[in-house]
Amino acid sequence: MHRIAPFLQAFGDQIAGSELFIRQLRLRMNAAAQRDHFVFEFGDARRNGHGVHVSSPSMKSVTQHSDADFPAAGVESLRQQLLVATLSLNRQMKLHQLSTLAAIADTGSIRAAARSLGLSPAAVTKAVRELEADMQAPLVIRSASGVTFTEFGRTLVVHARVVLGQLQRAQAEIDALRGAAAGKLSIGVTPWVALTFLPPTVQRFRQRMPEVQLEFFEGLLAVVQPRLRDGSLDFSIGRPPPASPQSEFHNVPLFSTHSAVVARRDHPKAGCRTLLELEDAEWVLNWDPASRESISDNLFRKRGMRVPHTIHLAHSLAVVLGLLAHTDMLSIFPWPLVEVTLAKENLWALPLRETVDETIVSITSRRGAPTSPAAACFLDCLREVIDEAARSQEPEQRRLFHSIELLL
Repeated sequence: MHRIAPFLQAFGDQIAGSELFIRQLRLRMNAAAQRDHFVFEFGDARRNGHGVHVSSPSMKSVTQHSDADFPAAGVESLRQQLLVATLSLNRQMKLHQLSTLAAIADTGSIRAAARSLGLSPAAVTKAVRELEADMQAPLVIRSASGVTFTEFGRTLVVHARVVLGQLQRAQAEIDALRGAAAGKLSIGVTPWVALTFLPPTVQRFRQRMPEVQLEFFEGLLAVVQPRLRDGSLDFSIGRPPPASPQSEFHNVPLFSTHSAVVARRDHPKAGCRTLLELEDAEWVLNWDPASRESISDNLFRKRGMRVPHTIHLAHSLAVVLGLLAHTDMLSIFPWPLVEVTLAKENLWALPLRETVDETIVSITSRRGAPTSPAAACFLDCLREVIDEAARSQEPEQRRLFHSIELLL
């Protein structure tokens, strides 16, 4: 029998007088060749006693835990804290196997993964082979040049990262409830928000949760979307992914703003008044490849223009700024970014008659993923900073809010 000890969070639907009433949460987990059905029953003094009753058809025995079992694990009480349950399954992948698979994906080889995990290469190889046996599918292809993933392996890596990320968040939430707030908060941030609202938000957040480590990524869809999907990013503040009824992401709109075409001040086309005059220009856009068609439609085709042959894509604002300063390329910036970069970077917003591309900035997270206390605190700080800036009489803040529309 394989054993797994995951952290499973169970929340009561109703809390009254600090007593957790009976609630049943049904968790369906895919085992290697079966589906396991778990039932959690929570009790209180007015019902059937404190504790939790855990059962599953695939478990060899039903387990019963009481409040007395939990202080040793650092959990004060089922009434006040999240449940940490240990389950024994007949067939199930192990967490160390998932950690090993994710480490191989992150480092690119068995040896590098072994070093990062503090294991021997033989132990890493064994974990992968056991996982392949459990999944009944080849996951990696080993060669002299390193390791590549099969289609099965690539799929499992995504889910492994989600599982491991959720377990880390569960531990962080439990630590926070115990008064030992720590851990890491990973955030994607669009450049103009990073240059305006982010610094005071971070200062405020650090005062409230000084033990939490912050990690930031530039908030481009090509960067943040895979990380949101695999759970390695808590949320992003930037352009939302394309909407669909079955979207895997949840979006909360923050701002709406228009954009401008920008170039260096002495650019040959700096005085152009229409987009048609820019038809033969060379462009560099700080966008992701998935947005290229929508940009082409909104900016060129709907105005009866041909799409320029040369549109370069850059996944870094620094790269775009460098190219604009030293070439004849043009770019498109949201107006708030124009406000904070024109003077510093010797750039110029072309005085076009047309309105250029409306942009929405949203808080985007993975649909169904719980918001950690650190993430909730950070977003509270962000909203406070935005609210205070919106009421500010400082000229710089007034110019900024003249270029955006609040959607909160």
